[in-house]
Amino acid sequence: MLKPLVILPTYNEKDTLPVILIKILSQEIFDILIIDDNSRDGTRDVARQWVMQDGRVNLIERPSKLG
Repeated sequence: MLKPLVILPTYNEKDTLPVILIKILSQEIFDILIIDDNSRDGTRDVARQWVMQDGRVNLIERPSKLG
């Protein structure tokens, strides 16, 4: 069965990303794709931790802010 995919573009969202992920993941029907534009505040590290914790979270790391 296919699941809906929530795409989260991020840039310097270290503090808000966990809050958003908890809310989305509480609804068990969603998978999540985080697309990080080389955040300087540690967002990428937070996203990587979530990828390791939950198989529904995926990450694309882009080399610069691409919009």
